[in-house]
Amino acid sequence: MSAPGPRLYVGGLTPQVRERDIEDYFGRFGRIRDINLRGVYGFVEFDDARDAEDALHDLNGTRLLGERIRIEFSKPRRGDRERGPRPVPRGVERGRYRVVVENLPPRMSWQDLKDLFRDVVTPVFTDIFPERGCATGVAEFVHFDDMDFAIREMDRRIVDGEPIRVFEDRPRSRSRSPRRSPSPRRRSLSPR
Repeated sequence: MSAPGPRLYVGGLTPQVRERDIEDYFGRFGRIRDINLRGVYGFVEFDDARDAEDALHDLNGTRLLGERIRIEFSKPRRGDRERGPRPVPRGVERGRYRVVVENLPPRMSWQDLKDLFRDVVTPVFTDIFPERGCATGVAEFVHFDDMDFAIREMDRRIVDGEPIRVFEDRPRSRSRSPRRSPSPRRRSLSPR
């Protein structure tokens, strides 16, 4: 199996885009090794780094099927890093470590969110909460360092032309000495 070629992240795609549309749009720059579409974003892998650079330079900010696309070099895939993916223990359905993802496209589904993170590290659970004009999501991980890596790699990533915010969902902290309401005053029974 050959080493992966230079890969471009393409954001802001219309959900109707097909692989053939990507081939036609990017193919004039050189041989495309792989196309991976994931809803409103995708990845184009070239054989040659110079071809990928040319495509990035010439196509970033242009319109494809009516949508302005954003192109950047993709961050390394989780499996491409020195450390391989961590196994998820059997029977785990939800993760202990959770991130909140803000400013998502309103039409994004939980499956799209999981796919978005999968390029970096696979969450064990995702969900979406639609709001007016955008959506907020959550992603859960079994291991703290997977969550931490996901935050570092995904925060401010451009999705559908806008930067998303990714941060740890921390429970509201309690003070070490919880505030207590004042005790009712007791009347002294001793004579004054």
